[in-house]
Amino acid sequence: MVPIGSNPNVDYDSIVVGASPTSLFEAAAMAEAGKRVLVVDRSDKVGGAWSTLSFEDLGIVECGTHYLVDLPNVYPFMEELPGLVLTLLEPPPEYVLARSILGFRRVSFTRKWGSQVSPRLYRGEFSWRSLRNLISPYYRSAMGILSPTPRRKPFKYIVGGTPALVESLEHVVRLGNFDLKLNGKLDDVEIDTISSLVKCRINGDMVCSGELFVPGSAKLTHVLINGIDTQLPGEVIENVQVHFLVDGAKEKKMSFVQFSGSQFAEMASDLTEFYRPNTERPNSRLLSAYVPSDVPRTRSTVEAIIAELKEAGLLEEQARLVDFYWTLVELPQRSREELDKISNLGQGLIRTLYTHSFSMAVSHNAAKWQPAIQEITSSFEAESSNPLSNAEYGKA
Repeated sequence: MVPIGSNPNVDYDSIVVGASPTSLFEAAAMAEAGKRVLVVDRSDKVGGAWSTLSFEDLGIVECGTHYLVDLPNVYPFMEELPGLVLTLLEPPPEYVLARSILGFRRVSFTRKWGSQVSPRLYRGEFSWRSLRNLISPYYRSAMGILSPTPRRKPFKYIVGGTPALVESLEHVVRLGNFDLKLNGKLDDVEIDTISSLVKCRINGDMVCSGELFVPGSAKLTHVLINGIDTQLPGEVIENVQVHFLVDGAKEKKMSFVQFSGSQFAEMASDLTEFYRPNTERPNSRLLSAYVPSDVPRTRSTVEAIIAELKEAGLLEEQARLVDFYWTLVELPQRSREELDKISNLGQGLIRTLYTHSFSMAVSHNAAKWQPAIQEITSSFEAESSNPLSNAEYGKA
């Protein structure tokens, strides 16, 4: 095979599918190594699942329920991104149980056994497995309550949430020496292993590349390999979420929580400090929740989530629902085995990255991405300290 970067018949050495944070970090690293890189995303902004949403009556909001895990390299790497600042996540993330255990309804993520609480109870036919899954969360929660040993250091999160992350990623794109095509519809992908070419039709235009980079969350379902239509393995998960505004809730009582055994919610976050409202709303809080896909998308469901939060002591009793906004995000999920299969199908022309967990992807790849990000951040800081550069950037 002709080495990547030396094929005169290509427009780019690599085409990256999707503008998620990990895709942009990978693109920056490849560009730093001297490769010509194009990132293509069907959306109108960067960030992928870590982007922002805009509601007419509400403003720009964090797109969903997120947190960063304190795995090796994660916090130091994130703090090196241009203009990005992390702070301690307060209150710390918690698990919310269906019933009180030893007088406790909530368990901290930082406890030794806390992270092993099942997010949802098994609802299938009765079996030894169902009995184990029924008892296990409560046993582990009790162990977490009784154990004095913290499992992790305090959690950190992004000051400004995903809106701030999107701004940082825009600097990565601007200073990263690679090309980005937003609103880019990837119509066809043809892999020719004989000529070592990848042909992508983007918004009707044919672009040739030396490889295709496919992260696990890429919305690419099939390609042509040597003329044969080939389905790419993987499952598309429907993530249903609701953003809801409540009045009469002055105090922040949660950051991120994960429910065990709830019929209405899987996760919930307080996003009040991470959104930019169209109008000032004193004593109001913006919350979000991921819900099971089979739950009715109605006001009653949102009221039920609010009731669960109040019962768990995570929302003030006088809080009342003002408005709510439903969104549906379809996210492909691919295992390492499925990604390996995709790489093998491409015979060296498709490269993949496991991204099921953003924190895990950063932890495993930070050393590879860090030199490029450090160079970008150095350029960003030099711009920030130079008034002339700032003025020129403001005109761009």
